[in-house]
Amino acid sequence: MWRLLIMTWVLLWGIPLNTWGDDLTLPAPVVPPAEVVTGSREWSLPEVVEQCLARDPGLQAARAAVARQRHLVYQATRRQNPAIGYAAAEVGQEGQAGQQGVYLQQTLRVPSKRHLDGTIREREVSIASRQLALQEYVSIAVARLTFVEVAVGSRRVALLERLQASLEGAIKGIRSQVDGGEVPRSALLQAQIEARRNHIGLTRARASYRAACQQLAGLLKQPRFDDQVDTKLLDTTTAPPEYDSAWAMLESSSPEILIAAMQHNRAGWVVRRQQVEPISDVQTQWTLQQDAATNFTVAGIQVSFEVPIYDKNRGAIHSARAENRRTHHQVESVRRALRLRLAQTLGRYQQAWQQFQAMQGDLQSLAKENLTVVESDFWVGDATYLELLNAQRSFIAVSLDTLDAQRELARESARLETLLVPVP
Repeated sequence: MWRLLIMTWVLLWGIPLNTWGDDLTLPAPVVPPAEVVTGSREWSLPEVVEQCLARDPGLQAARAAVARQRHLVYQATRRQNPAIGYAAAEVGQEGQAGQQGVYLQQTLRVPSKRHLDGTIREREVSIASRQLALQEYVSIAVARLTFVEVAVGSRRVALLERLQASLEGAIKGIRSQVDGGEVPRSALLQAQIEARRNHIGLTRARASYRAACQQLAGLLKQPRFDDQVDTKLLDTTTAPPEYDSAWAMLESSSPEILIAAMQHNRAGWVVRRQQVEPISDVQTQWTLQQDAATNFTVAGIQVSFEVPIYDKNRGAIHSARAENRRTHHQVESVRRALRLRLAQTLGRYQQAWQQFQAMQGDLQSLAKENLTVVESDFWVGDATYLELLNAQRSFIAVSLDTLDAQRELARESARLETLLVPVP
């Protein structure tokens, strides 16, 4: 009897009995990256991006989500386990033990259901992989934008410090002229006002620079950031691309569009899965018993399935179709939002580019030459302090405007290169 039961097991399922303990291989544990040793050094943009990616917990979570979905694909395609039990009938009839033995019960699922379950899970793996790519772009964008703020802050502080030193030197020279009666005291007061106003701007610039450094330290998982960054990135400027070429690149590579498209694809497979749900699974049961009265071995077979009369899964089917329509419109919504975002970004990029080109042309050279000439004339007495003050104001305004244009160019370029992903 037991030999017959084992042969039935092997013939029906083709599964060796020594595979009950098989399990999936778990992913290797994530090893945290080594600590960054900060000191007196200059960081380049690639170094900052690499370190930020290595220390982003969001990326680690996204990678774990991909691994989780891959394991769920395996689980969704497994057959249901059989059930083995003890069965007894007619026990005590005519003082006999009746029929006693074992039974084997198995649910035979419709093959298309298991196949569609696996397909849906595979689509979820694709969605998780694209979400991982989106998180990588977000991390790169945050690192680049933070790097730009630190570089701009460093140059702004250096520029205002040079201006502060120039104003303080002018105050000393004007004070000696006031003492000699060469210029009125109002010139000294005006110089002191300008120096204090610039000092206030310098204090604000230093605070902004420290905040940007602290933000970069947070991305690097360090208590503070005391190093310097390579500011030559601000001098590397490129013209804004054409709208059509930029949109073609975004349309084919944007992780937001790819995620929305894959969600729509998954919704289509869910509709198919719900449509085959009314096809009933087959419930089978085999029994093998020993009849004590006749000493015969008795076998029994039971086969049953549900008849979809009252519940044909129509509610779930219509719900899946509605979700399919929603994801279809969601793809178009994402494309529309990305188009608007691209138009706004290219608009800011174009304005910053035009401003930078104007500043880098005659305007910056004229402001610098004017300041040099007026300073020379002032110290020999051929120019008044008001003329020197106006020349300094013009030069510093042009320098700050150029720096603002470089900042905007670097920011918009970084956003385009990271596919306009939403940055927190």
